[in-house]
Amino acid sequence: MKYIIVNIRNLFQKNKMVSGMLLIGMLISSYVILFCVGMLYQIFEKKLTDLNPLDFLLVQCVNTKEQCVRWSELKQFFKQLDKNVNTSIDLVSMKASLEDKPSEDSFDEFSFDYLLSAAGEPAYYDLTSYLRSMGALYDGRYYTEEEFNNREAVALSNGYEYIDNGNQGQYTQKYEADATGDTYLIDGVTFKRIGSAFFWTTPVFPVTLLKEEARIDYFGFEFKDYSLTEKRYNSICRLVDSCFDGRAEVAGVKFPKLDNNYYYLVGGVVVFLGLITAIILSLLYEFILMQQWDMYRVYVLCGKTKRSIAMEFIAQCLLLVTVIYLLVALLYQYGILNLLDNKLFYFREVYTIKSYLLIYLGLLFGNLMISGVIVLKKLKQKSSIVSS
Repeated sequence: MKYIIVNIRNLFQKNKMVSGMLLIGMLISSYVILFCVGMLYQIFEKKLTDLNPLDFLLVQCVNTKEQCVRWSELKQFFKQLDKNVNTSIDLVSMKASLEDKPSEDSFDEFSFDYLLSAAGEPAYYDLTSYLRSMGALYDGRYYTEEEFNNREAVALSNGYEYIDNGNQGQYTQKYEADATGDTYLIDGVTFKRIGSAFFWTTPVFPVTLLKEEARIDYFGFEFKDYSLTEKRYNSICRLVDSCFDGRAEVAGVKFPKLDNNYYYLVGGVVVFLGLITAIILSLLYEFILMQQWDMYRVYVLCGKTKRSIAMEFIAQCLLLVTVIYLLVALLYQYGILNLLDNKLFYFREVYTIKSYLLIYLGLLFGNLMISGVIVLKKLKQKSSIVSS
């Protein structure tokens, strides 16, 4: 190993242009292979999605006083979601109750729609355009992002002033804090009325004002571009079981499977691109060998065999590939993938430790073959290294 490191150091000191070209070639080839694997997965998963399009997943919670999911627990659940799951979620829909037990009417159930930040925190979602397109926003406005973030006590009524749904008396008695209907009293907190939307049964207010002990009846995820895959589904199921211990149940879903053609194709592409990369870099490998030939002749005088010289050169090439690939993989995982999350919804999912290892082995195989051929050919041409 000492000789290998010395040879690499001498290469970078004496042949800066060649070593720089070698590094650039390895960097580009590693990125190309990583990207191609992701694109193959994206294409195959998109085909499976077309067969079974799913854009919403419901999680039903147990609704007894002894066993229920609290808002504080659900927020912790969101923070533990796998990043691939989080980035694929477009919207969270939820129904919560301020009472420990379900009531006979529906006037203790409150609906909420919101986004999730990258850290799993509830984030603002503007429903104004949607409500107007549905003709449901009769008066006033929807609450703003500033009101959401500042936890301002504002609410929309259910629009009973405009449509008689037969429950006005119960609704008024339960919520209206004054005769004008401009304020609502919800769980001891006075909310300012900012509009009316005949879309929900109860007043709607920012989820940031929901108390920690509020009981969750159900919650669901709406996914971007039908991006709910089997891996993401299984990840959600495992987390639900872990966090709620039987107090919540994920809706059952069946997914079509990737066939063996996908795995054969990915393996073939990785090995093929690894070989192509090594072939492209072979001229640089040969130049490096020529530059180091005098040094190898000295090694022979010191007692090293041709076989050990060949192994040393191959190991030198493979060490360079390994170091470069490790750096590229880290930059790719924590840099490039973050830029592609909102454009290629299945892309990140394929990049696991197993897939990174498979790609690395493909690169390693290609470079092993080419560097081995080059050094063995050179040694065969020089029957005597010392005399050459």
